[in-house]
Amino acid sequence: PIWFALLSLGFLWGYSGYYGGFYYILTSPQLETELHDHSDILATVESVSEVNIRSRKRLDREEVYELGLSLELAKRLESVKAQEKYRWPLRLYKERVVGQAFTAEKSMDVDLHDLVEFSVRYVEAWRNMDPKPTVKVGEEEVSPLEALIRVAERELSSNKGVKGDNEMAALLLVKDIHRAISSGRTDLVEEALFRVTRKARGIQGGDDVDRQLRYVLYAFCTSRHLEMMLEAVK
Repeated sequence: PIWFALLSLGFLWGYSGYYGGFYYILTSPQLETELHDHSDILATVESVSEVNIRSRKRLDREEVYELGLSLELAKRLESVKAQEKYRWPLRLYKERVVGQAFTAEKSMDVDLHDLVEFSVRYVEAWRNMDPKPTVKVGEEEVSPLEALIRVAERELSSNKGVKGDNEMAALLLVKDIHRAISSGRTDLVEEALFRVTRKARGIQGGDDVDRQLRYVLYAFCTSRHLEMMLEAVK
């Protein structure tokens, strides 16, 4: 039937991946209220869904998800020739199949305008640094901020959590940084970065500390990287 074909098309358009037993679906609340051309909204859904599928971002904690996705979108904007304009907010559904029906476990409106603007400036500045501070994560050399997000994602994974005295430390730091960047206030970002450096000093002197977290915070807290973080907020 036509209605089923339209429903299937909408599902495929907003499909953003399947991770940890959950389907991720993106749509836009503006589709229900906008009476004019929807092309820019649909293009935003398509681009963000594509990035989410490629980066395999999971909605375990909103702050980690949003900051991680913003960095991935910034890298996309850096790579595409035409400057994309995103229409926020989007609506993200985290769903699982129960019986023969999709059941939404969680939904949230996602507005990454400020975070993407910060991430674009951060990624550009990091690319231009010579030498640039990097952390090896798997086979990749990534920026200290991305590495910290990766550690936070690992902490949220039930079977790969960071152990020792600093369990969930990266998660708390990412939440703090997310809150400060979202405020758009340089003074709050300075305070958040001060807390990161204070935590890093404590970790460097600890015995039962995750080695990856130690390396990440060492790279993150170099003066050049902290200055770059502050410049990206302005």
